[in-house]
Amino acid sequence: MQKPKPVNKEYPEGSLVFVWNADAGMFNAVRDSLHKWISPETYSCRLCELTHGFSSAKREWKNFLEDFERPAFFYYRDTFRDSGIPVSFPEAFPLVLELQKDLWKVLLTPRDLEEIASLEALITALKSKISNP
Repeated sequence: MQKPKPVNKEYPEGSLVFVWNADAGMFNAVRDSLHKWISPETYSCRLCELTHGFSSAKREWKNFLEDFERPAFFYYRDTFRDSGIPVSFPEAFPLVLELQKDLWKVLLTPRDLEEIASLEALITALKSKISNP
């Protein structure tokens, strides 16, 4: 049995990682915003839909991240490979991960996120799934 690869030590215990189902860059951000506005039913990043409005993060989401006192890291699907996080879980995005005892645990899968109806429900789901320090 192979030993797991060591975790990149820049991530403190309890870190949360959010991986958007979108690509990095200004052009992609504008295209995604237009897509959400013109055809929201076909937009492919439920995490983005829940946490962001047309051009920026929703205030309630910002407040949650500030008050939760957990390190949070954000990646786009095209930048995630450079995160130093071992990719031994499904490569479908969006994803929410948590670092527990030097191992990454998937907290929310794309399917989980599709079933979440609101930002309030996302925050409740995160609070219930995140392990206690």
